[in-house]
Amino acid sequence: HLTAATALFGTLIDERTNADTRTWRTRRAWSGVSLANNLREQSRYEDSLQYAASGLRMFVELDDAYGRAQCWLLFGFCLRLLRQFDVAWNCLSHAHGIAAASENSFDRVVAYCLVQMGEVRRCQGKTDEAREILDSAYERAEQLDLHVAKAFANSAIAAGEFQENELD
Repeated sequence: HLTAATALFGTLIDERTNADTRTWRTRRAWSGVSLANNLREQSRYEDSLQYAASGLRMFVELDDAYGRAQCWLLFGFCLRLLRQFDVAWNCLSHAHGIAAASENSFDRVVAYCLVQMGEVRRCQGKTDEAREILDSAYERAEQLDLHVAKAFANSAIAAGEFQENELD
């Protein structure tokens, strides 16, 4: 359905040569990002990255900071799962910077960025830094009532403690 929606929105954009197509372009970009998220959930990370890149190009054209932050977060998430930790960190840092900018303040994106950034540091064996980031992610998720982010942060904290052989 998302593939069809993306194609249909593209057709609607092409047919309206003299009209304002911002709404259709925005819908097309979000359809592509939704598809990228679905592909990530199916462990199809390379395919997800392609759709996220397409979405990013559209959000840059639309000057949509929230969409750009979501794409960079998705890049970082997929790259972490592909074990490309340094590149994932850079993408997540970029997403966090966009989301936390004073003119934006996309709190939900910040919380999810922090979870992923903590996971990257944990996977790199930087457990002290990971713990700081994950504690911050947990607190932010708790403030925003983001149960999924809170659960992932808590799980990552426990994984870090296991790595440190702190089994209590």
